[in-house]
Amino acid sequence: MKQLAAGLAIIISFAWGSQGVFADEPKHSLDEPGDRLIVVGTQLAEIVFALDAGDRVVATHGYRDHIPGVEAAEAIQGFGPAVRSAETLLSLRPSAIWFMESRIDEPTLDRLRSLNVPLGQFPNGWTLEAVPDHIASIAKALDRTRQGQQLIAQFNAEKQALSTLPPIADPPSAIFILAGGNRPMLTAGRDSDFQRLIDLAGGKNASSHRGFQLLSAEEMVRIAPDIIFLLDEALPAGRPPVVADLPGLRMTPAARTGRFREIAGHCLSDFGINTPACAQRLRDHLEQPDFQP
Repeated sequence: MKQLAAGLAIIISFAWGSQGVFADEPKHSLDEPGDRLIVVGTQLAEIVFALDAGDRVVATHGYRDHIPGVEAAEAIQGFGPAVRSAETLLSLRPSAIWFMESRIDEPTLDRLRSLNVPLGQFPNGWTLEAVPDHIASIAKALDRTRQGQQLIAQFNAEKQALSTLPPIADPPSAIFILAGGNRPMLTAGRDSDFQRLIDLAGGKNASSHRGFQLLSAEEMVRIAPDIIFLLDEALPAGRPPVVADLPGLRMTPAARTGRFREIAGHCLSDFGINTPACAQRLRDHLEQPDFQP
């Protein structure tokens, strides 16, 4: 039961269904955060460290291994995608806490507010168009305006380069299966961050359902994905993918050609400054001939 609950909690971080998704994204008025900032949310940490302000961060929560310089900050551990312990945060003596909506649970937020801990809240469901505004507000609060302008220019250039790529001729159908780490093996549907990312990359999601579902053998054979994307823990070195025994999977084109490909978890954790690069990597996999491992 604990394993199932953990899996379902993680699904929330990959779906559009969490609160605040696709809400209006106003510009933020952030206070100067001091020099013991806690950052809860991958997209926020990516920006803070890209602005060369990592020395002000004492801890982060979320995907972080891809962020240069983050090793110096403590990694906040916890159950699922949300922080559920005010004591864990308070023990770090934060000067401020910046967080993505729903990434700190309400009882914990109530406790922090009661102690007047400075909080900066950001909405979920970032769009590519909103990312520059978030960069600008964070850069202003950190007194990194010049670096912020440079980061916005770099992000816009990468986004523009992606948008001008020609369509993929006859793109292969793909699915993402959330598996590994004792999670239930569930396939991402139309209302998922995988859908958003593959649309951006110019591919097509073979799944037609909503949410995350465990597909029947008949449905897996019917949708016949050409390529299956998995997190790294679902692709153990020297062994078959952890999804190898899913009903019907061995009968799919992806299994017959061995087209199991890794997608980084941070790429499916809302849009941010690394989304164009994530979409480009996904596109590279889609454009590979099916005989390449």
